Amino acid sequence: MNVPSDCGWLKVTPASGEAGETPVVFSADENTSGSDRMVSLAIIEGDMEKTFSVCQSGTRVMFDDKTVGFVYFIDDMEWATGGNDQVGSINGSANSTLPIYSAANVGIKVEFDKRYFDFNAAGSSVYAADGYLKFGKGNNQNAFMLKEPLDIPADKKANVAISFRLAKNGTDKFTVSVAIDGPGEIENAVNDELSLSAPCVPVDNSDKTINWQWKDFTVNVNGVTAETKIIIGETQYIIDGFKTRSGYFRGFIDDIKVTRTANN
Repeated sequence: MNVPSDCGWLKVTPASGEAGETPVVFSADENTSGSDRMVSLAIIEGDMEKTFSVCQSGTRVMFDDKTVGFVYFIDDMEWATGGNDQVGSINGSANSTLPIYSAANVGIKVEFDKRYFDFNAAGSSVYAADGYLKFGKGNNQNAFMLKEPLDIPADKKANVAISFRLAKNGTDKFTVSVAIDGPGEIENAVNDELSLSAPCVPVDNSDKTINWQWKDFTVNVNGVTAETKIIIGETQYIIDGFKTRSGYFRGFIDDIKVTRTANN
């Protein structure tokens, strides 16, 4: 019996033996890809060869029963208070924000930790403004992962929209992407190695005579499950494997929400 070396999902026992009547056992791993898969096997004895194929159907994961618009996660960030409304001030002049990693602001940090995991907690670069968060400082960028699993049954999946609003700190080269770890596919993903959305580019706050501006964004993700981890963060920081780099890439985020979209 000749089994291709790259066929990790199918095992044949025994894979070889003497001529005669020998029971052969085929053991296949569960196929959770949702697609059928096939491998060709060959029985060889001397100059004789017989080839046949083994096909395995994929497990079809069904959609959950939530209706379009159902909210899996929402955070208006009204807990992130105590700082100024920097975005809502002329040229961001009201720039007093509270560092959530300061011992003086432990209550805000507790609220943050209920909802998010900060990949750059060591950088202490997350701040509470006036009902929203500022993140990033010199030579430090951030990405947050939603902590709580989405309310999707273990054997189901869902299509979702991840929405939020962003603002730049002045003209910093600040963009944000959504990444997922686990099941799911981001629509119009841009990175072959990561499941990563195209960069969300906020308004360039270059006009020093007006308030800084917010911009709304939505990223659609299909086929997520309760095992899917949702990450929102500075684009290049995610691409670089959550490693910081020199420079200023600061921004603001508010109103994160994950809602059900239509089945495809």
